[in-house]
Amino acid sequence: MIYILIHGLLISLLGVIKIKGNAEIMSFQWTEKYKGIADSLKKQIDSGCFKEKLPGQRQLSRIFSANVITIRKALSLLESEGIVEKKPCRGIFIKKLNTGIQNTQMVCCLLPTQGHIYSEMSNMLTSRLQSKGYFPLIINTLKHQMNDKDFLVQLEKVIGTEPAAIIIDGHYEFPYRLFNRNCRHIKNLTIIFRSRHPFQNSLKVLSDGFHGGYIGGAHLISQGCRKIIFLHPSKKSFLLRPGSEDIFKGFEMAVRSSKHLQKINYSILEGEFETPEGGFHIPGLKAKIREWKPDAIFASADYLLKPVYEFASDNNIAIPGDIALLGYYDTPWTETYPIPLSSISIEAGEIVECAVEKTLANTGGAKNMETIMIKPRLQARQSSLKA
Repeated sequence: MIYILIHGLLISLLGVIKIKGNAEIMSFQWTEKYKGIADSLKKQIDSGCFKEKLPGQRQLSRIFSANVITIRKALSLLESEGIVEKKPCRGIFIKKLNTGIQNTQMVCCLLPTQGHIYSEMSNMLTSRLQSKGYFPLIINTLKHQMNDKDFLVQLEKVIGTEPAAIIIDGHYEFPYRLFNRNCRHIKNLTIIFRSRHPFQNSLKVLSDGFHGGYIGGAHLISQGCRKIIFLHPSKKSFLLRPGSEDIFKGFEMAVRSSKHLQKINYSILEGEFETPEGGFHIPGLKAKIREWKPDAIFASADYLLKPVYEFASDNNIAIPGDIALLGYYDTPWTETYPIPLSSISIEAGEIVECAVEKTLANTGGAKNMETIMIKPRLQARQSSLKA
């Protein structure tokens, strides 16, 4: 009888232990489920599955086969991490990207990433920051990219990560109003390359276009050139035109300061894109060359001289004997022309090196807000060496 009673008590006790153990397992599984949902949502936010806001709680509960309470816990976790923001009667909005990287390691780079100048500079920035242990977030600010409806959303998300620094190219169609609204708390801001921007409290590492224009003009004058055409890009060129105007001012200064001032004439022409054939055409240039017979052409972008080479070849004009040619930016194809093209190098590597060094010094507590002008350098090749 006693044996039967003890046996019954043991069975009951084991049953209680078993039920308690299952409850602990169920509780553990329930606790982990909301974390798993939160992790899944983070990955989907990072991959761009959700552009601006998340689906509603009931829809999420159907997607994850979970009750609304579990979904709410997952969303509360994301909110505590600053990834989403609940707005009453409006929904759950994505506040910033979840990169898994500390914001002290991130440097946001806002600049065009295409074209001979910018592709080189963006690649340099990326590799240089990575070599210093930082993670660059690149946003393409080419004109067509900024017109994309998702661009502003993407920009707000990246700025929302509150990176250690922001490096931007200050071209004049950059969305400054949006940037200022979202960057009130960003203290480490660096402007590179372009000089035209509205930012005061920032580090500036700029290309000295005025100096580039000056050394270009002085070089042509030293080669005996006295009738010079200066070629601007089209006014439609929102990236190159402002810089071209600075280059022209430097060129004018070289002419005014020359001891041959009375003998030097110059004319200004603008380049235009000719898209149907995929090439470049400069209206009026051929007629101007025939009429005016210049002995030099200084173009504020290398590509503008392509039709000049073609015209010279078709009309037996010797380069540089009859006409000297000088470009700007020292792009890769300067040495691929039949007569290698002299050009002004902006020293992109020096701009990037200086910008990264000074920017990262500011992340360490420095308050450097100076303006550094990187001086371009003449790359003299056969096309301009008349003397």
